[in-house]
Amino acid sequence: MRVVVRLLLLSCLVLVLVLGCHRQPSDISSSHITPKGDCQTVQHLGGETQICGQPQRIVVLNPKMLDIRC
Repeated sequence: MRVVVRLLLLSCLVLVLVLGCHRQPSDISSSHITPKGDCQTVQHLGGETQICGQPQRIVVLNPKMLDIRC
């Protein structure tokens, strides 16, 4: 009986891991693709990030970062 329960739990764990790690292809529509001329590069401590188009949301981890002017 214990062997059956262990196999059932192991099967459930494997199923959860496979489903959790499965990656769906992202649905990229042509409306989200912007021309390269509309991009700007932002340099930060982690390197560089290229931002295309008008940002809809800016997120900071520290409220003091909101006061920094470029």
